[in-house]
Amino acid sequence: ALWLNGDRKALGDFSIEPGQSIIDTLNFTVTQAGWNGGYVEITDYPITFDDRFFFSFYTPENIEVLVINRQLPNPWLAGLSGQNFLKVQQIGINQVNYGTLSNYRMVVLDQLDAVPSGLADALRLFVEEGGNVLVFPGRNADLNSYNTFLRMVGADALGAPVEKTQTFANININSGIFADVFDKLPENILLPTVYRYFTIDRAVRSTGEVLISLRDGAPLLVHHRFARGSAYTSAVPLDATSTDFPRHSLFVISVVQIAISGSSQFPLAYTLGSDHSISLPAPGTDLTYRIRSTDEEAGMDVIPPQQPLGSNLIVSLTAQGGSYDFLRDAGLYELYLPGNDGIERLLAFNFDRRESDIRMLDSEALAEALSGSNVQVLEKVEANLASIVGKLSRGTALWKLCLILALLFLGAEVLLLRFWPRG
Repeated sequence: ALWLNGDRKALGDFSIEPGQSIIDTLNFTVTQAGWNGGYVEITDYPITFDDRFFFSFYTPENIEVLVINRQLPNPWLAGLSGQNFLKVQQIGINQVNYGTLSNYRMVVLDQLDAVPSGLADALRLFVEEGGNVLVFPGRNADLNSYNTFLRMVGADALGAPVEKTQTFANININSGIFADVFDKLPENILLPTVYRYFTIDRAVRSTGEVLISLRDGAPLLVHHRFARGSAYTSAVPLDATSTDFPRHSLFVISVVQIAISGSSQFPLAYTLGSDHSISLPAPGTDLTYRIRSTDEEAGMDVIPPQQPLGSNLIVSLTAQGGSYDFLRDAGLYELYLPGNDGIERLLAFNFDRRESDIRMLDSEALAEALSGSNVQVLEKVEANLASIVGKLSRGTALWKLCLILALLFLGAEVLLLRFWPRG
């Protein structure tokens, strides 16, 4: 069962064989903007411990998209604001404030002539922290600067431009981008056309996922995961001399799906017993971040270790010495500033899942693992276990045998002295 914000949202039922794993899907709707927290719970009798996995995530009221233009705002990208959950802002390449990129869910590079090194570094950090970057190269793009940036986010490089007219031919409906959009493509669907595009040089060990390809098999839109975020590379610019893609509904579908996809910029959960820290804006001099449990009965409300770093504050979720003295139980915890409305983060903590591994060694494997040590493996113990363990620890007790033998010999001596004839 899946519980979210105190309500049960979904229920599943499945069976699984020992040593096997399955992937199950529970569908639910998030109705609350901001921080949401809950847990997934299983009932697996007779294993009744560690049966909950806590998680938390942030749902923005609007998805913020930043478009960085070469010159003028792009009318096709501006039209995305018609989606009531998208908020699109377009700025020129010279107006970018690198420090505010983290405020956006997605950044679009719209036909820039080149990717400046400062912007490339800022975008790499943006992707590492969970953001999405969508790249539409300029018609006369400086491929060296583009490929320097693409390598920084683990993406395939752009190659030489190709002057060739052909249509889109394959849309990967099994990808995470299009899986919820298409069950299958109509047979006579009219797809966009390209007239000029860049090749995407797929590396031998490329991990990129081709989302759209052309009739000759050339990749047109490729997705690469990098750290907690993603980079999406288009082989075609958005100008009318290169393609009619922006006029097609597939363009809106693709960009919107990319904007809402991807992992959250915040981890779903943390593991108790591991080192974790969070970088937050430094509060006022008289304010200190605190952590409290959402379980009121726990009564836990503490000040975690904090250390300034530039304009930010590093909040450690591990107590000094690496022990979780103030985080002992799995559950949901609120990170907040006293006097402020709301919370800064909702943190989910779980015990290390290795503690739930109930696999055991058989007697032969256990004996082999303990070979060379002063340990003995007992098999099929039918007698009193305490007696056996005592015998192993003290050795075999021979005092009873010695006493019996002594009495026998003493009796024999008495008999000999009484009945043996004397000379």
